[in-house]
Amino acid sequence: GGEMPSLRLRHNSATTTYAGLTVTVAGNVPYAQIQAERFSGTSTTSEVQFGALNVVGTSGPAGTMLLLSNSNSNAQVLGTTTFGGTSPIGVNVNGSTWRLNGAITGSAPIYKTGDGVLRFDGANDATFSSPVFLNRGEIRLTGIASGGVATSDGTGPYTLNFGTLRLASANTGANTTSTFFNSPNQNLTIAGAVTIGYDRNGGTPGSNSNNVTIGAAGLEFRTVNSPYIIFDAFSSFGDGLRIASEVVVRDQPFFRITDHNLFINNIIRGNGTITRSEAYLITFNNNAANPDWSGGFTALQGYNRVTQANTNFTFGTGPVNIGPTAVLSLNSLNNIAG
Repeated sequence: GGEMPSLRLRHNSATTTYAGLTVTVAGNVPYAQIQAERFSGTSTTSEVQFGALNVVGTSGPAGTMLLLSNSNSNAQVLGTTTFGGTSPIGVNVNGSTWRLNGAITGSAPIYKTGDGVLRFDGANDATFSSPVFLNRGEIRLTGIASGGVATSDGTGPYTLNFGTLRLASANTGANTTSTFFNSPNQNLTIAGAVTIGYDRNGGTPGSNSNNVTIGAAGLEFRTVNSPYIIFDAFSSFGDGLRIASEVVVRDQPFFRITDHNLFINNIIRGNGTITRSEAYLITFNNNAANPDWSGGFTALQGYNRVTQANTNFTFGTGPVNIGPTAVLSLNSLNNIAG
């Protein structure tokens, strides 16, 4: 008793496919490991591929911990992935990338740990409603190449405690955006040191592309525990990231806008203070007042712009502090004073 089952899938420095293989982690197994590893040669980018992954899970209090280990390898599940049961499932990717290419099915909470990348590529909205928690490493969500509403993220809420959220889409269509986290009740909560950014996924966006959008009307982009958020354009300086959900601030979040153009397209509410730094642009693009935001805004650096003319209380009812290396561009003093 007490031994952890471990499966080793190996390659000799060339991408290797285990055709037709379904790997099943049986029900009520607390720990299991799947290893993708190189046994000869020098390649560090070759991939181990197999057909499907089935984690039966449990309804007991202990849950399941799945260790996805890489040794000089990446790994890909070509077909479906199933996260069964109702208890939490921990997914630890120790390094490199585990790519879930097919549809994911599940509703149990998923906790991502480890320094590696867990990549969702499939059409998951119809079958994947799990709450997802990022506790370390990276989650990469792949959008539709031509732009539009991504389905790789499923329909459950996401909580980012520590790590990187990469939103990837070539976005080749003209006048388009790739939208993530727009299903009903699919709120995004930021609770720690987190990087969020747009990745062009190897492509070139179409003319007038709006890059990437988070959320939609009726949803929330929430900050808790006074998080430190880096908005990072992974592919090209100045790519845009738009927040279409309501921004709910009840703490003291710090926005570090290193090379994204960040647009806030909905209202802000709560009693927290937003503090921002770095040189790139933040645009308050919502056309409604923010009388329910009382914490205020502090710009230590960078360009801060209000696009809506004569919109009262763009910065709520709290103080607005602009540092010596920051710029504030208003359409009207009403944007501050109401």
